[in-house]
Amino acid sequence: MALAIALDHPELGPKELAHAYQNVGFIMRAWGHHQAAIRSICKPIGVRASSDPSYLDLSECYNGAGVSSWHLGRTRAAEGYYREALAKLERSKDPDALLRKAGIVSNMGIMWQDAGDIPRSRANYQEGIRLSTEMIAQATDPTTRASAILSRSKGYVNLATVYFSLGTTVGRRSYWTWLTAIVPAYWNQAHPRPIESANAWPTSPSRPVT
Repeated sequence: MALAIALDHPELGPKELAHAYQNVGFIMRAWGHHQAAIRSICKPIGVRASSDPSYLDLSECYNGAGVSSWHLGRTRAAEGYYREALAKLERSKDPDALLRKAGIVSNMGIMWQDAGDIPRSRANYQEGIRLSTEMIAQATDPTTRASAILSRSKGYVNLATVYFSLGTTVGRRSYWTWLTAIVPAYWNQAHPRPIESANAWPTSPSRPVT
């Protein structure tokens, strides 16, 4: 509906049209229609580039196309989209750009882990953790800082799945000891344990950040 209105009313401007295409793409991806998602998500790239580009929004488009490409098993295409997203963020002066970078780098870690390239996966997870830590140190807004802490915690858990798959830890108890030692943000008075069941140890990474 929003897309039809934006197409019928050019006076709304290219920014509204770009947002409409982008939202349709995200809906398609949520429904599992990744081919259609990529087509719709990529539409705003040309629209934004020819008008008043928002590098943060452009990076979101490329990241979304990367996630859908990953779901389709197109690792190289996904990598290309992710790298384009990071390149756009390099040009952004938005204070949230650093946290967006952390999310995209983590997505690359998930992609490479799924492809079986553990060294690249581990390196990306570590870079995501580094960027999140940098964001935590410089954030002045409590909500932004909390988001960065959560991002770093997810990064640690994803990194833990790499070591778990390599057999670095011996048994679930040692894995739990290692995990709780490096992810202090995962437990507090409200949530004393990151994992409720002994049968629910995270052996695969979290879902991509979209």
